[in-house]
Amino acid sequence: MTYTLQLVSLICFKAQEDDGDEVNFFINQKRVWSWRSEMRRMHHAMTKRGSTCTDQLDFVNARMQIGTQVDLTWIPMVVATKADFRLEGLEAAAEIGFTEEDLALWDMQDDVLGAVHVIDFTPGERTHRFKWKKSVYELSYRIE
Repeated sequence: MTYTLQLVSLICFKAQEDDGDEVNFFINQKRVWSWRSEMRRMHHAMTKRGSTCTDQLDFVNARMQIGTQVDLTWIPMVVATKADFRLEGLEAAAEIGFTEEDLALWDMQDDVLGAVHVIDFTPGERTHRFKWKKSVYELSYRIE
C-alpha cells in the first residue's frame, strides 16, 4: 500500500530566539525549506520584526505570512514550490523534522525543534505541537 504525505502548515506560537528562529525543515533528512533561501526567520510577534520574519508557512500553497497583526499578507515562497512539500507513492514510514540553526561560533550544533515519525498511514490530517526551550511550534500534515 502506498500513501501520499502532504505537509499543510507550520505555525510559530513562540520563537526560541528574540530576533526570530533560523528554521530549516526536512522530510526524510532532506532539506525542503530553509530560512536562508527564503530570507525569513520565524517569529510569533511580527509587529516587532516587520517584514523580515514570518509566523506561518503554508506548505499547500507554498507561501509565507508576513506583516503586522493589523496588516497581514501572504507572499509566495522564493525557492520552494508546492511539490517540495508533497511526497507521493511512499511505502514506508517517513520522518518530518525541523531545526533551529545556531549561528553562534561557540554553538555549532543546531537545535531540534521537533520531529514526527509518520507510521500511521490512515488518511486524514494530523497536528502536532512542539515545545523546545521557550519555543512553541505547531505542524500540520495530511495523509492521503
